[in-house]
Amino acid sequence: MAVVKGNWALGSLNFLRHHLQGIPAHVAHHLAMAAILPTMFWASPAWWTGTPMITATLCTTYNSVAQWITGLPLNTRTMNLITLSQLLSLEAYLDYLSLQYTIRLHFLPQHHTLGPPQALSETHPNLPGLHCLYALSKHLVQGKLENRTTTSTADGTNVLPSPNPDKTTTPQQLHEEWLHTLPNHTVVIYTDSSKLENGSVG
Repeated sequence: MAVVKGNWALGSLNFLRHHLQGIPAHVAHHLAMAAILPTMFWASPAWWTGTPMITATLCTTYNSVAQWITGLPLNTRTMNLITLSQLLSLEAYLDYLSLQYTIRLHFLPQHHTLGPPQALSETHPNLPGLHCLYALSKHLVQGKLENRTTTSTADGTNVLPSPNPDKTTTPQQLHEEWLHTLPNHTVVIYTDSSKLENGSVG
């Protein structure tokens, strides 16, 4: 399904860079990152497990996107295509998407339906990527965070309280406490384009 979606998205934009004419390479790169790859890798954290079988299925379409960006011949070496198109390797890009998603899961409010990935092998056997998410994030929060209260008494310098005086290691709790420090009606938008309920704080 990811290959079909990727080919469809690429095909809908292919005419914009036909025979090295039309849009320049940097615009093609922007379109690939904003339209083609998000369509191709939608929900990839649910199925990406880092196995060669998956990358073998996806690499042809991914390389076609790189070839479209650069305009290089079809027989160009894959490494050159990926490098000159300024794309990450396929494995690194999918790992990046999964890691971004699992970080977001760790900082969801405690009452949210979703939560941090768990190390339960029997849960969601049809979504193997969830176990990969746990492996990527199990070492993100370790030990207790330091107390960073400033103690400077220089003129004109205010003593700043530590963002984590209790040295808690619960990401959701830390995130909610931080949200309460923001001014009223602050709009909070995350890197995955989601935002808080009601769109603002306070």
